Amino acid sequence: EKDDMLVHVLEQSLKTVSERILVFVAMKRQCDLVTRMLQKRGVAADTMHSDKDQYQREEALQQFRSGEIQVLVATDVAA
Repeated sequence: EKDDMLVHVLEQSLKTVSERILVFVAMKRQCDLVTRMLQKRGVAADTMHSDKDQYQREEALQQFRSGEIQVLVATDVAA
């Protein structure tokens, strides 16, 4: 039910408010779970957390900035 609500809110936001959305989660594991769930539902998403090396984090951020991905799911490493 939470997954459905998150996807619904993100889809509505992407349609009406913004081209990109940054989602913060508490743990790395949640980052990966939320991103996989979004990707399965057709949302262009990627993660940014401390298990990724600097190159991977910069690549995800660049894709987010360019609009290649719509949603970036991150822990506080993005802050």
